[in-house]
Amino acid sequence: MSSPVVLGVITSVCVDGGDAVELQARVQAAMAAAVGLFVVDCTLEGVGVGPRWMAQLTFTDTGYPGAAPTAITVASCVQGGDPPELNQRVQAVLSTPLRSYVALEAAGAGAGRDYMALILQQIILA
Repeated sequence: MSSPVVLGVITSVCVDGGDAVELQARVQAAMAAAVGLFVVDCTLEGVGVGPRWMAQLTFTDTGYPGAAPTAITVASCVQGGDPPELNQRVQAVLSTPLRSYVALEAAGAGAGRDYMALILQQIILA
């Protein structure tokens, strides 16, 4: 995700998890703890045979056009054994009604083929 020039304080948080459920819970907890902040960017990396997945989230205290407030940003993590499977799961999340795209990061790791995607979406308030 390319970031516009953002003024204010930039905060970074890193969390890790062994699978999609654990990583998603930890990303959501990190966003819940960032009350009043806006999502600027995210990254995702996988390491090890296990593998372990690390998500890095970047926040700012200053809103900007199109900013995603953490209060209405949803994190989803999906895993797949090959790129087509991962893509199918990503597409299912991206097609969720009443959500707009914020960011998507994907990575691969492990002894076999294991892929993870971190998807951030903003809930559209009617």
